[in-house]
Parts: sequence; structure tokens; C-alpha cells
Amino acid sequence: MKAFSLLMIALALLATILLGAFAWLWYNNQKPIDPLPIATYGTKVTAENETQQKNKVQTTIVIQADSALRPALDEVSSRFSQRYPDLKPSIHYTDSRQVFAINPQSQPPVDLIISHQNISPSQIAALQALIDRSNAPNQKAQTLSPFGFAIVSGQAIEGAVLTNNPIATQFRNFLISSSGQDILAQHGFKGIDNYKNQVDDLFNPKMDINSKSNTALDVKSILEDDK
Repeated sequence: MKAFSLLMIALALLATILLGAFAWLWYNNQKPIDPLPIATYGTKVTAENETQQKNKVQTTIVIQADSALRPALDEVSSRFSQRYPDLKPSIHYTDSRQVFAINPQSQPPVDLIISHQNISPSQIAALQALIDRSNAPNQKAQTLSPFGFAIVSGQAIEGAVLTNNPIATQFRNFLISSSGQDILAQHGFKGIDNYKNQVDDLFNPKMDINSKSNTALDVKSILEDDK
């Protein structure tokens, strides 16, 4: 009987030791294994912060525009934000004389200007010189080139992308897309397709786009009849 009691005590003691060892192993396995916790965690947080800052810059765009375009551009901006909810256009309106008065050192910089008139070569040259002077010697400057987006009195009105911000290019593309053109048409602007047709007429004076005897229009009418 005494031997049985000693055996039970030994078994209980062994079970207690095994249970304690198991608890210790379980507790220590819950800790993250990282040979360099400070350096690793610090680098991870820094990388995340840099990514967040980068994404913040890439999702914003600053536009300087002629106040005469405000009703149309407000609607274009609203539709653009609906289609791209993560992108944030911010439009600053000014009079026509101040549209081209930009400070390239401002933060955030002006990414896009939108004029209510065509942009002359001298205005583009002045803007280009301003941006070139503001860039660091080893920093590649944005090459400026105006784009037409609507017609007023038979003449294209234009804008220009001033920075390498891809959102500026995306907003420009939306402005000249069918969606942007439909909005501009609702505000009384003629689309750039009409302007293209007028230019084509200049280079093809014999072509009468209003004549049904024109070959291109004959083909179009045949296709419509087939429908």
C-alpha cells in the first residue's frame, strides 16, 4: 500500500513538471521571434510611413483654372471624383490674367492649368523657363505642351500639365474623354471633335462634310441603312 502511494505521488509530481514545461513552451511560442526587433520594426514602420506619404502625394492634384470655366469644371471634377473616389482634385479659380501666374516653389505645386483661351507659344515658353529654373540640376523637368479641350468662337481653349504627377494626366484625359466632353457640351462648349473637323477642312478644301455626295458620308449612310 505504501509503495502504491509513493507511485501515485511520483506520477503526480511528474505530471506537474510536464504540465509546467508545456505551459512554459506555450507561453514562449506566443512571442514573435525576431533576432533584431528594434531595427526590423523600425524599418517596417518607416517603410509604411513612406508608402503612405507617397500615396498621399500621388492621389492629389492641384489645378489653377480660369473662373469663367467654374460651372463646367466643378461638374467635371465632381464626376471625376465619383469615378475615381481615391483621387482628390483641388481647383483654384482665378481671373484670366492670373491663370499663368504660378509659383513653382509652392507646396503642393500647381499640377495643371486650365485657360479659357488658347495658350500662346510665348506663354508656354515662359512657363517652361519658370519650371526649368525651379528644378534641381539633376531633376528632369516636365516638357510643357498645351492640349485643347473645347471650342469657343471657333478657337480651341487649352490647358497644360505642369508636373509629372500622373493624376494630372489622368484628369486631362478625363476632360477630353467622351464623359468630359458631354459635360462641357451641357455648359455650352463645343467639343474638340468639331475643332478637328474644322482643321481637316483646312487641309482638305475639296471635301464638303455637309454634302451627302461625299464618299465618307455615303458609306456612313449605307451603314446606317443596314441597321
